[in-house]
Amino acid sequence: MTTARLEFVGGTLVLTGIPLSRLSEWFPTLFWAPDHRIGAMRCDALCYAAVIAELNRRHIAYVNDVAEQQEIHWRLDALHDLRPEQIQAVDAWMSAGQRGCIIMPTGTGKTEVALAIMQRTRVPTLVVSPVRDLIYQWHRRILRTLGYDAGIIGDSIFRVQPVSVTTYDSACIHMASLGNRFGLIVFDECHHLPGPIRRDAARMSIAPARLGLTATPERSDGRHSDLSELIGPITDWPDCL
Repeated sequence: MTTARLEFVGGTLVLTGIPLSRLSEWFPTLFWAPDHRIGAMRCDALCYAAVIAELNRRHIAYVNDVAEQQEIHWRLDALHDLRPEQIQAVDAWMSAGQRGCIIMPTGTGKTEVALAIMQRTRVPTLVVSPVRDLIYQWHRRILRTLGYDAGIIGDSIFRVQPVSVTTYDSACIHMASLGNRFGLIVFDECHHLPGPIRRDAARMSIAPARLGLTATPERSDGRHSDLSELIGPITDWPDCL
C-alpha cells in the first residue's frame, strides 16, 4: 500500500497516495484539486492546519514533508505590562485557536499585543506590514523587546531568519518559497490583505497561527469579509470574544 505524503510546493500543499474519491469523503468542503501533471492532489497552503487535523483525526498514515519548525528562544523579555484590555485581546486570540483579527483603535497598543503573542507562542514568525518604513519599526521593536535581530525581506534586502519582517508586496513575491518556514504570521493593518493579489500572502503560507491587526477592517469593495478565511474571526476591542 502506498504511503500518503504531504509536501509544500510553490505556496501549495501537494498530497500523494490518496485518491480524490477518498478526499471527497473526508473533506466535505472540498478544497483539493487534481494536478494531472504530477498525478497528485493540490490545495492552498492556507489549508495546512485543517488538512493535518483531518488526517490525524482519521488516523491516516502519512509522511509530513511540509516543514520542520523549532521553538524560538527569546534573548530578552522587556515587554511592558499589558493593560487589562490588551491582556483580554491576547487571551481572546489564544482561546480562538490562535487565529483571528484584533480590531483596536489607533494608539491603543496593537503592537504590544502582537509582541506578547509572539512571546507566548515561541514559534517562527513572519510580520507583514503595508509599507517598508513599518518593517523597520517592527524590527526595532522586536529587537528592543524580545532581543531578537529579525530578518528583513524587502526594500532590496533578503535576509531570512526564523523571525522576520516584510511588506505585503514582498510577501506575495517570496511566499511561494518561504510559506512553510513560519508557524505564526502577523498581518499588520490587515485590511490591506484581502485584495486580489495581496491575499496570496495568506493563501501561500502554512502558518497555523494567524494574527491580524487593524483599527479599520472595513473595505469599500466588501472584501473585508474574506479576513475570516484568510486569518480568522474578527474580534472588536475591548469586548474581546
